[in-house]
Amino acid sequence: MSDTYYAWINDEIKPRKIPNQNVVHRIFTRQINMGRPGVQFNQSRMFYTNIFPNFTIVNVEKPPCFLRKFSPDGRYFIAFSAAQTSLEIYEFNGPAAAADLLKHFSGEHTSSGYDPQLSYLHSKLFDRFFTQKQVTVVAANHEQLNRECSLFTDDSKYVIVGSAIHVPEDPSPLFFEIYRNNESVPPNPRLPLEDYSLHIVELETGLLCDTRQFKCDKIFLSHNQGLYLYKDTLAVLSVQQQTIHIFQITKDGQFVDVRCVGRFCFDDDETILRLGLDPASNCHQIRPMAEKTINSLKHRLLVFLYARAKRTNCIYDEKWVSMMERPKACGDHPIRFYARDSGLLKFKIYAGLQGRNPPPTARRLVAFTFHPYEPFAISIQRTNAEYVVNFHVRHVTYEAD
Repeated sequence: MSDTYYAWINDEIKPRKIPNQNVVHRIFTRQINMGRPGVQFNQSRMFYTNIFPNFTIVNVEKPPCFLRKFSPDGRYFIAFSAAQTSLEIYEFNGPAAAADLLKHFSGEHTSSGYDPQLSYLHSKLFDRFFTQKQVTVVAANHEQLNRECSLFTDDSKYVIVGSAIHVPEDPSPLFFEIYRNNESVPPNPRLPLEDYSLHIVELETGLLCDTRQFKCDKIFLSHNQGLYLYKDTLAVLSVQQQTIHIFQITKDGQFVDVRCVGRFCFDDDETILRLGLDPASNCHQIRPMAEKTINSLKHRLLVFLYARAKRTNCIYDEKWVSMMERPKACGDHPIRFYARDSGLLKFKIYAGLQGRNPPPTARRLVAFTFHPYEPFAISIQRTNAEYVVNFHVRHVTYEAD
């Protein structure tokens, strides 16, 4: 019985074939084997699994700003000023910009003790990797930029950022400024109304190209939850008015109104709606707040959700990777990164200060920013109110003969 079982196991379960991970073998294969049409892009991507960050510089000194992210082409890095009123644009100098400073260090991360050479490295490292190009004052009228909101265009020419300010209680806004249709959400202390502004900035020159304002509204700017950019089309979700504002971004960085999807989805929806109303109601104007029907957007969403629920039934799709740019909880152990094709451990990233034991009640969070294609990453760890910035670079040590 046992022999039959093991024979069945050997026939059915086949070991996973791990591709050759040697970079010399991959270069040689690329030279002598052209492969099928279209596979050259996949072959080029394999080289990124051979060059990865393998050294962590802990607690790097940075300017008084909030670091954000790289542009899609990897040329620029943006940050928000400490007052959250200006956008700082830096140029990335490449992953080998600090090679001369790192030649005396070895291992996987820098030590936690005091060392004059290490202190010099911490003070000079940021300026080696990043050169400040522009500082653009974006937020005005006491508004503050949301440091977790930024969207880049596909050509890496423009970045869209958002700012907000609370609506004052005195004088309070007018009733019909808050309730513009019958789906408007009543404001509450947990979600107070704010005045929002979306700004588009050119990365090359730092020029503020255009600004679009939303008064007495509620838009979730954090982690780009209320914004979505697809090519040159920007969608903005107004939770307060239950409306989606759609804009087109022109080549010169201007917002152009396309339509508002909410009460109506298309231009002729109002005409069709009035054909079905009572003739007596057509004689006088009815405010959108007093309408009895649900709006077109909600109607289409309910139909879509019902059709999808009927088709999928009780299927549960477990999410392994968060789509939001949220900080993750971290511990004392390094974060491990594995290759998708082979499952092998490629590199580890140390997110926090090594050799220091935080209080048991401390809440430790870490957020990562990766360069699009270079072996360079930034981790920002927060322990209660303390922020620690770490650089993760590719560092190769050579032993003297």
